[in-house]
Amino acid sequence: MSKQRVRIVLPTHWDARQLAACRPRWESEFDLLFDEPSDDECSHRFPVLDYIDEVVRGGRGGQDGVFSSSDYPGATVAAAIATRLGLPGPHPRSVIGCGHKYHSRLFQREAAPEATPWFALVDPLHPPADLVFPLFVKPVKGSFSQLARRIDSFEDLEAFLARPATREFFDF
Repeated sequence: MSKQRVRIVLPTHWDARQLAACRPRWESEFDLLFDEPSDDECSHRFPVLDYIDEVVRGGRGGQDGVFSSSDYPGATVAAAIATRLGLPGPHPRSVIGCGHKYHSRLFQREAAPEATPWFALVDPLHPPADLVFPLFVKPVKGSFSQLARRIDSFEDLEAFLARPATREFFDF
């Protein structure tokens, strides 16, 4: 039986350590292809669409599967490659939607309205005056709950939004 070739896009340091630790469980069935660049070498200037095109054109060798443990942009990149190659995996639209807090809540409300808490998209430059407190704010795209906070009043919200670290995050 031939091994399945699985490409790991934008691999992390975690991938190498964890996959090495469980090598006996997978090595007889899979050849893992650790792609470049790694997640930590991928700057915001990384030409992601060119990278996807190159992998899809086969410039980096064939694969039977593709994945990434990197949340962003790895998971979306892996989904785009898998979709374009006809490999199993989620559609990039689903990955992006689940990673975007507001769109994720929209999906949740559609699937289970009774289990979805109240939510709203708030413009940080013009927050509505009719919010009900306490509430919980978080960036629509963040990691590890950075800048997520419980807010108990409109004054707390204004102070939080005025913080340099917060303002830098929503600098658009």
